[in-house]
Amino acid sequence: MPSGLTLVFCVLRAVATLMLVGVPGFIAGYSGLADRGFLQKLSRYQVVFLMPSLALSTFGSRFTAEGFHRVYPLAIWSCLQLIAGSCLSPLLLRTRHASDWSHPDSRAFPTLLRLAILYQNIGVFNFPLVMTLCHTEGIFERQPDQCYGDAVLMIFGYHIPWDMTLWTYGYTAMLALANNGNAITSSDSTKFRRVSSAAKLVRVARNMAGHALNPMVAAMFIGIAVGLTPTIREAVFAPATVLSPLGAALRQIGSTAPVMGLQILGGTLGCAVRQLREQGAQRPPGLRTWAIAALTGKLLVLPLLGFVLFQFLSWIQLPQPGTAWPLTAVHRVAAALWPQDRLLRAVVVMQWSAPTCLNLAVLCHRAGLKDAVVQATAILYILMYGVTALTTTFWVTLGLKMF
Repeated sequence: MPSGLTLVFCVLRAVATLMLVGVPGFIAGYSGLADRGFLQKLSRYQVVFLMPSLALSTFGSRFTAEGFHRVYPLAIWSCLQLIAGSCLSPLLLRTRHASDWSHPDSRAFPTLLRLAILYQNIGVFNFPLVMTLCHTEGIFERQPDQCYGDAVLMIFGYHIPWDMTLWTYGYTAMLALANNGNAITSSDSTKFRRVSSAAKLVRVARNMAGHALNPMVAAMFIGIAVGLTPTIREAVFAPATVLSPLGAALRQIGSTAPVMGLQILGGTLGCAVRQLREQGAQRPPGLRTWAIAALTGKLLVLPLLGFVLFQFLSWIQLPQPGTAWPLTAVHRVAAALWPQDRLLRAVVVMQWSAPTCLNLAVLCHRAGLKDAVVQATAILYILMYGVTALTTTFWVTLGLKMF
């Protein structure tokens, strides 16, 4: 195992590589070569084609009944992180006075704060990071390609609860936020509320039906079915078979997803900087409070809560002579949630310390929020992803050293 200083340089190099890969996208967004409309279409292309190809090829070639233990702990950890984030955000909201967000332009901030803490960047940020770490000698006891393939499978296992809740609860919360904004400006607010109450139920049902099985989740479920069917798995993903070109094509298409995701992220940040430079930031009341709360909760408090839980599970797994039956059962649960697989532990640490997901900016545009709130969200992203270079280096290095 590398020394602590060597680990710092390894992780810092991985983070620097990740940032540099996104530089072309940032330059394109800042110069106007890639505008917001183009980036939204590119994001849709990524979600509809690139990421599903990566998910289908990963699950189809690597997910087996014997390897189920690599996936289900990550799904449980994802649910635990969602629960921790949902409990943390109300606590941060209570530390601020209601008048901080009483202005119409800042009433969206409490909802955005909850979503910013709840949903982390699960793929665009961690795929390139884990790829660089897997190609660093001495960190994981796996071949680089096998290490990256296993890590992608684990990240997608983490993705299932995240994706299901984002496109149901998260998307519904943003639509309700837009409805509330319309209700404020409506001349006949009573009639609008009567109509919107019934319309909201219909819209929620439609959104849940439309997004619960989006291309990403559907590709994961299809990949799981293929992986659990040895005949189909061998026919598609084994070399020199009739359908092997299909499996090779899916791998080639999916391999571009991490780099394309970083271009979208960099382009979004570049567009935000250019827009702020051209138009000037309209600073709604409560912006500083919201930004500090989001940065503190997402990059500091939530990872710290995770590390306390990780350390507790590591302590439970220590051998205890003469253990009684209840403690043995606790040991088994701890070993299932926190196995000795170093790569799995690294993936969990990266997920708990990752910045806010890029989907929050997309949802702001879809919900039709005011320009001041959208610009405030862009400012948050610029600050958060700048600070993340330091926090990610710290948390991932600490996690690799401790676990």
